[in-house]
Amino acid sequence: MRPRASIREYEVLRAMITSGTVTSAAHRLGISQPAVSRLLAQLETNVGVTLFERRSGRLRPTAEAIRLNGRLDRLFDALAFLDGTDPTDSHSQPLRLAAPTTLGHGFLMDVMAKYKKIHPDQMVSMETCTSNGLVSRIVDDTIDIGFTVS
Repeated sequence: MRPRASIREYEVLRAMITSGTVTSAAHRLGISQPAVSRLLAQLETNVGVTLFERRSGRLRPTAEAIRLNGRLDRLFDALAFLDGTDPTDSHSQPLRLAAPTTLGHGFLMDVMAKYKKIHPDQMVSMETCTSNGLVSRIVDDTIDIGFTVS
């Protein structure tokens, strides 16, 4: 009999799918990148399926990971209810941004700092990637807004 997966393992799955990278998931959860990798490996062992394909140094969620993540909505809604938070509240969901490095590390960091002063309760995550990476992240619904220079 396989051990049961932990809520923390499911949190890591959810963070990986919504953020798209181990680095972003680790940052969002406040844990190290090796901890994210270890928890994902434990989850794959516990559920008995491959949840991420490893390609070119990146992890891509499999169809099974997407299905499992969808089934977790009720669990996380129930946990939010017990914690007294509203999962449909936009402030409880991070605004996920991505931009090329040149834009992300300069201009957008200043804009994000000003935004956070006006909206201190809104979580914001920012990652840098190539312009092609922006398109795939938008299509995969792993970011909300992508910025680029034309």
